[in-house]
Amino acid sequence: TRTAAVVNYAGCVGFLGFAGMSRGYEYHCDNLYLLVSFGLMFLPVSRRLAVDAWRTPPSDSTVGRRPEIFLTLVLSSIDLDSAIWKLSSRMWIEGLGYWAPASQPWDAYLSLPWTLEHAGLARAAGYLTLAYELTFVVLVWSRRLRVPYLHQ
Repeated sequence: TRTAAVVNYAGCVGFLGFAGMSRGYEYHCDNLYLLVSFGLMFLPVSRRLAVDAWRTPPSDSTVGRRPEIFLTLVLSSIDLDSAIWKLSSRMWIEGLGYWAPASQPWDAYLSLPWTLEHAGLARAAGYLTLAYELTFVVLVWSRRLRVPYLHQ
């Protein structure tokens, strides 16, 4: 697990840090991704969050929930950062936050041009995204709600 965390951090630094920024591309939460990958190298995640930990219970009771709390804190701060950015964006406030990036093929993960032809659907998708990010920040701290939220 530690080796995978080091490789992950090196990849994040290479792709997000050097390659992305040198080409003028920087997403507003790339720094948080770097923070998570850095933290995973030092936290005892193999005892709590790895597949091996699911197969056998942790023998060291001092690990506690530190890795889980760290990842939850970072994930919630990513969504909080994104929500604050969206709330300060006129495009998102006016309901075009989904439409503008989805209309640019280099920004879209899926090709959904039919959704762009319906203004109400595009606005609903944008507002739903904003609502999800704002509620995630609060509801992810509930153990019962965390799993459904993280699987979205």
